[in-house]
Amino acid sequence: MFNYTKAELTEKADELNFVRDTLEKVIRLSQILDYLHSNSLAKSTLALKGGTAINLTVFNLSRLSVDIDLDYAKESTRDEMMQERGQITNDIKTYMATQGYSLSPRS
Repeated sequence: MFNYTKAELTEKADELNFVRDTLEKVIRLSQILDYLHSNSLAKSTLALKGGTAINLTVFNLSRLSVDIDLDYAKESTRDEMMQERGQITNDIKTYMATQGYSLSPRS
């Protein structure tokens, strides 16, 4: 669960020279990635790619990426992939609801 106050975020953002709202999004995304890593199905089937992956695992870049790009990386039939996709989607929705997030109607 997100546990930072607005003042703490402002202080940390100023220290790191980031926009506070962007820093908050990255912290929240990091918590979601921690969840995905703890979920055995997601961990065994999804691969993190893109800017977030580079920033969090390879380089200490001064750019904050505010999305999570995932690929299904398991060799499976289409039917198996679709079944696992549904389970992962449900798992993520359940986790997000327990953390107080809601799905945007635009999603």
